[in-house]
Parts: sequence; C-alpha cells; structure tokens
Amino acid sequence: MSGCFGERIGSSGGGDTVEVVDADAAVETDAAVETDADTAVETDSDLAPETRDTTIAETTDTDVATEPDLPADLDTTAPPDLAEDSALPPEAETAAPYCGDGRCDPDERCPECADCPCPERCGADLFLSEYVEGTSWNKALEIANFTGHEVELAGYAIWKITNGGPWSEGASRALSLSGTLAHGAALVVCHGDAAQPIAEVCQLASTADALEFNGDDALALVRNGAIIDVVGLEGDDPGSGWAIGPVSNATADHTLRRKLDVVDGSDDWALAATTWDVLGKDDFADLGRFTVTATCTASDPPRAALNEIAAASDGSDFVEIAAFSVFQSATLDLAGWAIATTGGRYTFPAGATMARGGFVALSEGVLGFSLGLNDRVWLYDADGALQDVIGWGVDDLRGASYGRLPDLTGALVPNSVATPGAPNQSPETWCGDGTCQVDEDCVSCAADCAACQPGPGDLVISEIMAEPTTGPEWFELVNVAGVPLELSGVTVRDEHQDLHVIAPDTSLVLEAGALLVMSSDTMPLGAGELYVLSGVTLDPDDTLILERDRVLIDRVAWSHGVGPGVARSLGALATDADDNDDDDAWCAAPEPTPGAANPICPRCGDLFCQDSAGETCETCAEDCGRCPVIGCAEGLFFSEYVEGSSFNKAIEIANLTGAEVDLAGYQIWRLTNGQSTWDALPESSKVALIGTLAHGAVWVGCNTRSVESLLTHCDAVFGQGSAPTNFNGDDALALAFEGVIIDVIGFDAVDPGDGWSIAGVPDATLDHTLTRAPHIMRGNTDWAEAALDEWLVGPPDAFEDLGAHTVDYLCSP
Repeated sequence: MSGCFGERIGSSGGGDTVEVVDADAAVETDAAVETDADTAVETDSDLAPETRDTTIAETTDTDVATEPDLPADLDTTAPPDLAEDSALPPEAETAAPYCGDGRCDPDERCPECADCPCPERCGADLFLSEYVEGTSWNKALEIANFTGHEVELAGYAIWKITNGGPWSEGASRALSLSGTLAHGAALVVCHGDAAQPIAEVCQLASTADALEFNGDDALALVRNGAIIDVVGLEGDDPGSGWAIGPVSNATADHTLRRKLDVVDGSDDWALAATTWDVLGKDDFADLGRFTVTATCTASDPPRAALNEIAAASDGSDFVEIAAFSVFQSATLDLAGWAIATTGGRYTFPAGATMARGGFVALSEGVLGFSLGLNDRVWLYDADGALQDVIGWGVDDLRGASYGRLPDLTGALVPNSVATPGAPNQSPETWCGDGTCQVDEDCVSCAADCAACQPGPGDLVISEIMAEPTTGPEWFELVNVAGVPLELSGVTVRDEHQDLHVIAPDTSLVLEAGALLVMSSDTMPLGAGELYVLSGVTLDPDDTLILERDRVLIDRVAWSHGVGPGVARSLGALATDADDNDDDDAWCAAPEPTPGAANPICPRCGDLFCQDSAGETCETCAEDCGRCPVIGCAEGLFFSEYVEGSSFNKAIEIANLTGAEVDLAGYQIWRLTNGQSTWDALPESSKVALIGTLAHGAVWVGCNTRSVESLLTHCDAVFGQGSAPTNFNGDDALALAFEGVIIDVIGFDAVDPGDGWSIAGVPDATLDHTLTRAPHIMRGNTDWAEAALDEWLVGPPDAFEDLGAHTVDYLCSP
C-alpha cells in the first residue's frame, strides 16, 4: 500500500444531476423556521355565503284603481281553485319582515340592511385584521386602522415566538414598522417569498424571523414595547396550531379574518380567539381590503392632554401636559398653545416643542398664576380648539398632586408623590413608600431598593451537579452585575417546567461578585451562601432557566451528563451569560467547588496535552500532535458543509476507504432545531443515497435553489421539506449506514440558538463554509470531540473547493 502527501480527491465524475423535490413543504431561507409537517384541519371555503333577495314588488292601490281596457280574447275567468268570493288568510294580510320595512329584524344586520344602523365606534389602536399561514412561504399579516386618525407607525413592531417561547424572544428579533397608516386603511406585511397574489397587495415584504411563522408560533402586534394584539399564547406549544371555535389547528394552514364588528385588538388570546373567522388554506382574496360594520368618523387626532396638576401647595403649584405617542410625529409644536384657569392664561412662545410621548410641566412662576382649591384648567391648541379640561373641588386634592393613571387616558386621581415632567405614580407604587416594587430597582429608587433587581446576564449559572452520588442536587450562581442584587421574585425552572420562586415574601440579597449555591436540601459547602429550593429536579440532559417577570436572566442547556458524582464546571475564564452558553467553556469537575471559585478548564489550544482532560492527538492535535495515519478509513464521512446566503446549502461526503463504495444503505439524516433525538427521528427526515462512489472521490448534494456557481459542483440536488440540504445553522446532520450513525454535525435534542461553536468560533455552523481538516480520514459520532479541531471554519459562500477534498494522506486501494 502506498500513497503521497497533499493529495486532492475529487468528484466521482459529476454527470447529470438528480433532483428530488417535495413540492408541498415550505422553502426554508437562511435562519428560517421549518414548517410543520402535521396535516392541518381546513374549513370548507367553497360554500358561497348566504344571500337574501330584498327586492320589493310594486303594488297598486285597489281602492282607487280604474278597470283597464282588456283584449277581447283574454279569458278573465277565475282559476278553478280560487272562488271569486274567497279571502286571503288573516296572517297573509301582514307582509313578512323584509329589508326596507323600517325594522331591524333578528335576521338582518348592519351594513347589509339599511334598517339596521351601524354603531358609531372607533378603535383605541391598530389591530391584526387578517392572518395568512398557507402553502410554502405564503405568510402574511394585515394590520387595520379604525381609530379615526392617521397613525404614525414608528414604535410599532411585530414579535414572533417559536414553539412556546417567551415574548422576550420575540422582542429580540422584532420587525419594526415605519411610515403612516390612514384611518380606514390596512397595511399588509408579508414574507418576501410569498406567492404573487400576496406580493401584489403587500406593502412590506421581508424575510425577517417575525414573518417566518408556522401555526404553532405566537405573534404579537406591539406598540412601544407593549403588546396590543396577539395570535397564540406565550409559553405554550400547541403542537400544530391553536384551535379557534370548533376548528382544531386553526392557526396552521388557514387564513384567519377578523369578524366584521371588531375594531380593537386584545392581548388576551382566550378573548382574541373568539373574534376570528377561520377560512381555507391560501384564501387571501380580500387581503388588504378589510372592512368593519361599525362606523368611525375620521377626526383630527388627539395630540396632548393635561396630565397632572398641583394646587394650593405654597408656591409650588404646577400644570403638566403630556403628548400622545400614537398619533404624532417626533415632536409636537406648542407655539400658540395655551393653558387657562379662572385666574389667568399662559400662551406657549414660538419655538416651544414637546417630544412625542413626552411631558412638559410649568410651575406657577412660569405660568404667572397659581391654582385654587376649587378651580379648573383648560388646554387649547394654537387654533383655539379645546384639547382637554380638568376640574376639581375643595376636598379633592388634599395637598397632593392630581393626575391621570395611566398617563393621558386614565382617571384623575390624587397621587402620593408629585412627578412634574415625568410619568405619574400610583399611591401604591411610588418611590419612597418603603417597598421595592416590580418596576423599581437600586438605580431608579435607592430609597426603597437597596439592591438591584437582576436583569439579563446579571446572574450567571457557573456550576451544576445533576447526578450526585451522595447528597442533593445543586447548582451555583455568581453575581456579575457589579452591584448587590435582590433575588426575591426570581424564578428558577428547568425544561420540564419545574418551577421555584426565590424568596417571594422576603428578601435575598446577593452581593456583587458573591456566589450562591442553590440546593434541594442543606449540605456542607465552601465559602458561598446556601439557598434551599424545592420543585426543581435536574437530569443528565436538561436546561436551567433563570427569569424575573418573564425576562430571561440566564439559561444553560446540556445534552449529556458528565457522570455520577461529577459536576459541570464553568471555566474561570468564562465570566458572563454568553460565555456559559458555549459547551466548550465547561469542563468535568470530579472535585466540585460549590460556593468557591472554579478552576480554569483545560482547553485545546493551551499548548499543554492534558491526559486527565481527555486530550489526545485525535481530539487536540494542536496540543498533543497529529496522530499517524494508519490504513484507510472504515467508511464514508462528511468532508465539507456549506451554510451560505439564501439557499446556498450543500453537503460533501468523501470516500477514503480504499475501495469503491455502493451507496445503497447510506442515508443523510436531518434533525431540525433540536426537536428530536436521532433514535426518534421520523423516516421522512432521512434521505437515501444511490449509485456508487469511487475511492478518493466525493459526493456533493445541494439545494436546488443554490446559485449556479455552486450547482456546478453537485452530484444531486434536492428540493425542500425534509431534504438534507434544507438546513440552517441550528439543524443537526448525520451520515448513517444501515441505520447506524457514522458521522455527525451538531447534537441531537439540542437547539443551540443560531449555531454550534467550532474551535472557539461561535455559531460556526451558521453562515460559514466548513471543511474537514486534512488529517481527518474518518467520521466521528461525538460532536463535542469533532468540534474541537476536526473542522476548518471559512466564510459564507466559500465553495470554490466543493467537489474536491484535500487530505494529508491518501491510502491506496
């Protein structure tokens, strides 16, 4: 057997490509969410709507009619079944109810029948009026405006959460809106690859994550971070979709259209689900043309309102106005506006402005007058039109300020603390009441909150004991916020929804830099503090999640245990909540350090071959040297992986076995977003290979929609659905022979987020080309090991070498 170094193995000959297309499945763009394969329940959309004939025949007055001239040959004899002296039954003498009789009868409605006047009703805000979840990328949302005003869209956004996630997930990938929307108009937002009938009426086409939804993904219409309308539930994975009325899976493979009497959205899905009609799949004939039965007269939008006043307060009187944030541009010109009371009038000078959603407070020194205990304040715009008025009596103020809760639109109530120029505070939640409220922390209200409430990344999970041989399970937290943290109210849960709320009725402060061990029972520990929690059980494969008020603080997932009595330890060089998402930043700790600082994890690349850490020439050639090549490979293996822009997806398989290989029995498996294990993967996600592959040759499979310069390297092209080349960076791939996996890219049952790290490169399987290192001549079913140094990470769309693979040693057949 002989060979030479630096050889390049090439394609088995190329030839005609074979295309395998699944026409029913959605095409997946980069960072897309795969569509569900479940069959949706569809309504019958072929039935025509019920119609009613409202034509009224004209009759004559028989009391005054004259006898007409009849033709001589006309038979005027009465029909034999109707005697000349017969009479109509009494009930026939009264006409049946009909549209036009002036009565709104039970089977008549606005606007089909003018007998039934439509209610005069405007909506408070924009709302979702149509939802399309159809074939392939036929995804669209229609947003309607029946507020009576043109609406400025800045501040509005669409959020999407995938398969039961939190709304914070949607906020991190929001699709922001812009421009304006007229009263009575509808805005259509659609996926950029939607069919032409959708594209023709779509004003905002995008491939953003928010528009790559399936029936089990919840959506929200949001204004300034507040949810105003929803489709679906946060934290709930319904399977294929949510039900609406008797229609199961109504949000999957259906079009939803808001009922005609709806002019407002709802952030409560239980209520919102009752306001939709369910139509068939790909029924988007009325998209962009939503109508309602209520009438709403367009008017000038409200621009500002009186928001807070303080009267008879010993020279500290003030009047505050606030600008509405929904209907204005960036600033409101106040020049010529006026504030008047029974005792005086103040007119804003030229150049006076107020920010959208802002507050302006004027003291009595600026106003030139004070407010009395029995008084009234009027607000006029520059044209003299009354915008708002506030009145109060002698006993109303009682020495406190008087303001709206919530700001601008709420009831006028006495406030426990004055907040001129700032949002109002209710008597129960004002800073200084001695209680650290949900919206207060050590920065916003040091008087009540000695410690800050933790936000994202302030607490880091640093050590985990999931399989103790003695004693209870435990895990360790470290405060990296730089200030003391109040942990009361923080929730701890795992992937199975086990839940524990930390000290809900007391206080638990963790000093800056301090460690806290959380255990299911008391145990002797090191220098750190101990907190006993209940209801959370860890498994060898599990996830730990820290949240406060549904805001994610930290999350750590692990896909395999490290053995009984061994802890998972975050290396001392990994210090934040992003670092601890990287599996390479953790190491096995046979000697755990609960409550004490963790050691530095042995890492490949530190130039020290650490046998105790499992480093060898195969797992860490950089530290331990390259292993000698002995003989030929035992089977095929992945040699190149392309996850590029758009549909540029390809996978290359090399044969270094020393003999021609019959591809019968070989399969490529694809696992989406960690939603299964390899053992439970359905057959529909496995694609068999055909033909033969010569020794020293490679086989290349590509996505059918790749660019031509990539397709020239391909031996087979695949369509969509479960095809092996329809992957993203967070999808795992496996090469199997006769049902046994022989090589992998990624872990099963793990969703890494955007992608897996390789050799210290985060998200390396996303938007990169991966090439197998030239000293690798066989597959590896241990991804943790393979990701250390078996792959070289290149830029996206670097597929010039696809179809030929370079190795250090090419064995002879």
